[in-house]
Amino acid sequence: MFRRLAGLVSGILTTGVVVLGALTWWVQNSIKQPLAVPAEGVQMTVPRGRGVSWLADELATRGWVESALPLKIYARVKGREAIQAGRYDALPTDTPAGLLAKINAGDVVKFSIAFPEGWTVRQWRAALADAAEITPVETAAEDTTVAAYLGIAQDIPEGWFAPDTY
Repeated sequence: MFRRLAGLVSGILTTGVVVLGALTWWVQNSIKQPLAVPAEGVQMTVPRGRGVSWLADELATRGWVESALPLKIYARVKGREAIQAGRYDALPTDTPAGLLAKINAGDVVKFSIAFPEGWTVRQWRAALADAAEITPVETAAEDTTVAAYLGIAQDIPEGWFAPDTY
């Protein structure tokens, strides 16, 4: 009786170790495979409030990975579940683990916009509104509203901004 029980327990433990080993190999292999993105790469936007589960599902939906589950398991085990909103480059050389690292770190795509000397605040606001990469928070605000929002004591914020490339 004891030998049977010991054999059964041994068989269950052996099966568990084999299954865990196979699962570990599958997850490690899956997160190290390059993303199936176009050769020129693409950008993806991570909306505010989304998590790793959404990211993994999104990558699978787009066909960039075969399955969402390995990335979900990897993120949970490594403690990398907090992702940051923003726009990210996904390159064909990126792996799911590498893209997750970018998104964990907030390594977003950066854009620049130039404000030449002599421009008025109104011209600055028009340039910001025309920039496709920028989502305006307030589009109809008058100069006095902008000044008040920024804590500028004057009604007109002229002269408070330095011409530069931001």
